[in-house]
Amino acid sequence: MMQVLLVDDDRYIVSALEQQIDWQPLGFTKVWTAYNMVQSQKILAEEAIDLVVSDIEMPQGSGLELLAWMRKQKFYQPLFVFLTNYADFNYAQKALEYQSFDYVLKPVDPDEFTLTVKKAVKRIQEDAARRTAGSTQPSTIWRQYVTGRIDSADQAKLPQHTLNIVSWCHADHATDLTHVQEVIWRLYHDHFTFAAFQLVSFFHIQDRNYGLIFSTPSRSENTGSAQQAAQQFQQKLKELGISVSLLTSPPVPFTKLPQTYSEIHDMAEKRAIHRGTLMSLADYQPQADTYVAPDYNQIRTLLTAHNTDAVIAYFRDYLRRTDAAGQLTRDNMARLREDFIQLMYVALQAQQISAHELFKNDTFAQLQKRSLNSIESLLDFIAYLVKTAVTHMTFIDRHDNVALQLKNYIDQHLGDDLSREVLADLVFLNPDYTGRLFKEEYGLSLTSYIIQQRVQQAEYLLIHTNLTIQKIAETVGYTNFSYFTKMFKKVTNMPPMQYRQEHQELK
Repeated sequence: MMQVLLVDDDRYIVSALEQQIDWQPLGFTKVWTAYNMVQSQKILAEEAIDLVVSDIEMPQGSGLELLAWMRKQKFYQPLFVFLTNYADFNYAQKALEYQSFDYVLKPVDPDEFTLTVKKAVKRIQEDAARRTAGSTQPSTIWRQYVTGRIDSADQAKLPQHTLNIVSWCHADHATDLTHVQEVIWRLYHDHFTFAAFQLVSFFHIQDRNYGLIFSTPSRSENTGSAQQAAQQFQQKLKELGISVSLLTSPPVPFTKLPQTYSEIHDMAEKRAIHRGTLMSLADYQPQADTYVAPDYNQIRTLLTAHNTDAVIAYFRDYLRRTDAAGQLTRDNMARLREDFIQLMYVALQAQQISAHELFKNDTFAQLQKRSLNSIESLLDFIAYLVKTAVTHMTFIDRHDNVALQLKNYIDQHLGDDLSREVLADLVFLNPDYTGRLFKEEYGLSLTSYIIQQRVQQAEYLLIHTNLTIQKIAETVGYTNFSYFTKMFKKVTNMPPMQYRQEHQELK
């Protein structure tokens, strides 16, 4: 049976979730509660929690920080569902980046939330089934050993008089993960050897990252042979259409595998790598966590000039220089990314462009999610932000472009919601600024133009169709019949029924 942890600094919310959700029929035998990040970490470290339901905004450590901490742990990974008062895109993106299961706005509707929990339970059960199916496999026992979660009976099944290599494998985003798993499992089951090392374990860590263990009965601790084995493995995958980055250890005896796995794990968490790289733990030197910010004044100048290529070239050179200087850790990459996103938001806001709407798409989400996987992935993300922003800046510099797009949209969607907010989102601009641009170009406010076009369409339908006046009102976007009649009379000086009678007689 399963356990759930409820986390919120508001004790009323925790109590309501605990009492209003019928947890036992959903499969949860224990409901844990916590009111801050520290309490949550203690429970997560001591109990096998399957599902965490957490608020995002908490004073002593946010839910996102709790999830980030959890993802760095080497033990189990529960599913996370977030609760928040804020319908904020940035929170959703962060939650996605750390692979949260779902994101729910307060106030929580118990029935809808129960459906979310049921989906989470289904995922938990599917993951458990996959683990059970492979629990007796030698590959799984190796994984349990290196992560420190093995009993003595299973450990005794492993060949302990061997030399072993531990590798951290990251599959490039362009590679289908199902294909990656099928190919590597085939190499495992076919007992493939690489420079006398056989692949004895392959297991998923998180996202596109996998753990590999190679083993040989040889007692010769030849670092060169370990490097050769990794190169041969990487080349074999390349021949099969799979691009991976490998962080690999020198040969170590069986007893040192858990420690070596921990060192490889830390290296992967801290080291900025190039796409498709092969790095050895033996050559790894922890880099200085000194963050040297780029010249943001120069970047602002280039953005103002709409010089896309120059901005991208600047960052390409900046990343090359900081990497060569030993200052490009993953933490510094994350800081650079967040700083640049903030700069872009401010630059767009200065031109009345809503960055929140401009970047609310799957491309942004996916590029951001993988932006720390490699130096090239971060540059891809930066290039996307710059190209998208500059393209739209150039577009709105011509006010007639924006006004014409709005006019065409209104003409083709008279029956839809045409509020200022909807129209502003269409062109990713501030609502007030959107209205000003339209009026400057056409001499009419957005509201006046919409009324004019809706009434003209209603006039045509009154004369040329037998639709009821109620239906015509709905067709041109008015759900309130009285308000439609008022607007129609204001424009034509007569109510719809009289207009139909007089004009159909003329027809």
